Amino acid sequence: MSIILFLIITVVSAVIYWATWANVLLNVNPEGSLVGVILFFISLFLALIGTLFLIIFAIRLRRKTGRIVIAKFRNSWRQATMISILVVGLLIFNSQGLFTWWSALLAVLIITILETVFASLKRDFG
Repeated sequence: MSIILFLIITVVSAVIYWATWANVLLNVNPEGSLVGVILFFISLFLALIGTLFLIIFAIRLRRKTGRIVIAKFRNSWRQATMISILVVGLLIFNSQGLFTWWSALLAVLIITILETVFASLKRDFG
């Protein structure tokens, strides 16, 4: 699959997931069932991954670093996934009454450490 085709599929998927999230937000009672809450977080997570991937990938393409496109692609995908996990995780904490400034700081620290580890492993092993 070419990068252009994947980008087109990602754009279409992100639009569909944002529409799904908006539909869940407007039509599902969060106090009604657990299914609605799960759909809310899953659709938001997938929409964020697609949108953040496109933004990060576009920024990486505009920077002339000399890296091949597939490396920028992989890094953008990984970072979009980690940021989405962070955002949705903090929203889940907030919905359960567990959100505090130090839990948010700890979550950001964990994601930062994971990104540093992945970046250093990539440098060490190819």
